[in-house]
Amino acid sequence: LENSSTNLITYSEDFSNVAWGKGATIITPNSAISPDGTLNASLWSHSGGSFPQLSLSGITFVGGANYTPSLYVKSDGTSQVQHSLLVNNVVVNFTPTNEWVRISDLIVSPDTSGSFVLAQNSGSAVSASFYIWGAQLEENSYSTSYIKTIGTAQTRCQY
Repeated sequence: LENSSTNLITYSEDFSNVAWGKGATIITPNSAISPDGTLNASLWSHSGGSFPQLSLSGITFVGGANYTPSLYVKSDGTSQVQHSLLVNNVVVNFTPTNEWVRISDLIVSPDTSGSFVLAQNSGSAVSASFYIWGAQLEENSYSTSYIKTIGTAQTRCQY
């Protein structure tokens, strides 16, 4: 049995949507088969520069509550460097591999608003690219199964 949960990310698969800020990055939708078996994973790429990132801002948090962000990532076969998933200044470092991996970590929100950010770890970034899919942010102390969103937060009932 899995508990009810809400994905607070409003566009969990559509990283090309204008809601996502694309600082020095390019998003190419439908570039690979995602973990759900369909051609809907995006290619995240940049040609270097200062802190390339992809961010969704304006997320409302309950101060002091537990949150778990997650994102599926996979290498596109290029040379990989370390990247980060940042939520309210909590950093999860990762290096994409040849398999889909769900990046996830528990955060305790000290703030009432914040962002979900994917970024390269270096101030003088080298070019990089990899596949992304399934952004999720839950007010839980653990990740639940993926909840797709298209424009609004979505809640999955307990099952």
